[in-house]
Amino acid sequence: MAWVHPALGVVGALLTIWVGFLGLRSRQKRPDAPVARKRHRRFSTWAWIAVLVAAIGGPISTLLFRKDLKLAESLHLPVALLVAALMTGGWYTSRQPRAKAVLWEWHPYLGIAAMLGAAWALLLGLGILP
Repeated sequence: MAWVHPALGVVGALLTIWVGFLGLRSRQKRPDAPVARKRHRRFSTWAWIAVLVAAIGGPISTLLFRKDLKLAESLHLPVALLVAALMTGGWYTSRQPRAKAVLWEWHPYLGIAAMLGAAWALLLGLGILP
């Protein structure tokens, strides 16, 4: 059971990074930009859900199954919660009408920060695997 959170964390981090690259590719003048935009839109919700479940499940998994760890004794938890917050911000800004340009303009920056944070959380999590 202690491996469920790390497995979901890897899936969430890799999905976040992949979806982020799709989003960046969709903003370029490339022939595959429309396909990248469609995939970004389709899979970003799944990445967001995976990150949220992993961020909630991590502390629960630590409390229930990892007697060798104390909750939040490493940077892994705060970084993971930051990624979840960034992904939530990305979700929110993507659903705003383009008329609210200030919010819309933040979307790619939140996504890039989430990508970097997901990679950082993944690396930090490797050090505390069961």
